[in-house]
Amino acid sequence: MEEPRLLRVRPILYTPYAAEWAKLLTVLGLERIGDSGPGAALVLGTDAGSCFAAGAGRVLVCEAESFGIELGFEVRDVQRFAEWTIGDGTDVILREEPTSDGPVNVAHLVAPDGVAFEARPVDPTVLAGTPAAQEPPRTASGQSPSRSLAHYVSVVAQWRTPDVPGTCSTLENIGAKAAALNSLGSIASYRAKHGGFIDVFETSQPDIDLTLEYAGSATVLEERMAMSGYEVLTLDYGDAATVFIGHPDGGRIQVACTFRDGE
Repeated sequence: MEEPRLLRVRPILYTPYAAEWAKLLTVLGLERIGDSGPGAALVLGTDAGSCFAAGAGRVLVCEAESFGIELGFEVRDVQRFAEWTIGDGTDVILREEPTSDGPVNVAHLVAPDGVAFEARPVDPTVLAGTPAAQEPPRTASGQSPSRSLAHYVSVVAQWRTPDVPGTCSTLENIGAKAAALNSLGSIASYRAKHGGFIDVFETSQPDIDLTLEYAGSATVLEERMAMSGYEVLTLDYGDAATVFIGHPDGGRIQVACTFRDGE
C-alpha cells in the first residue's frame, strides 16, 4: 500500500528580490512549477510566491520586505499526517486556509526549541521535486548528459538548534528518515521520502537556513555560475567541496558538491 504520509522538504524563502532569486535558482538548476493550472493552488497555498523544484525537494520564494528562511514541508493528506504525527508524540494544530480551489487544512507545528513550521497539502500528481529513486544518494555520482542539472540537485534545510534530541524526535515523528551525514559538520541528518533533506546542527540559538547539494563537480558549478555573472567562493574539505554563491539579499547560498574532480 502506498505510504499516505507523503513528505517533501519545501523551505520558504522570503525576500524583497523574488525575481532575482528566481533567476538564481533557475541557473542553479531548479525548475519553476507553474503558478496556474491543475494542482497549483495546493502547491502554492495562499503564499504570494513561486515554487521551484530540484531533483529532490522544493523551495517556495515569496515576496517580502526583508530576507528570511522558514522551514516547511509538503504532505498529501494533512488530516492523516496530523493523526500519525500526534500519535508519534508531536502536537499538530490544523488551520483552514483559503485557496483558489477552496479551503484546505494546513498543519502547524512547533518543535521543542521553538521553531515553528507548517506542512501544507499538495497535489500528489505534481511530481516535480520527487526523486526517481526514493532514497537519493548523498555520495559522488557520474552524470548523464540526457538529464537536466535539476536531477542532481537536492534541497537541504539546515536546522540549527540547542535541543538536538528534541529536534531529531520531531523530525522522526513527522515521518523523516535518518540519512547519511554530509561533510559540513552536521551531527544528524534526515531525508523526506518524497524529496529533500534536513541537516541538524547544535548551536546556542535555533535557526533555519536553506542550502543545496549537488551530485556533481564543484568546478563545473563554479564555471556555470561565473558565466551567469555570480560571485563564487569554493572551500575544499578534502572529501568534498562547498561552493558559496552570492545571492540577491547580500549573503551567500552554499552548495555542497559531492562529486570530486578527477574521480
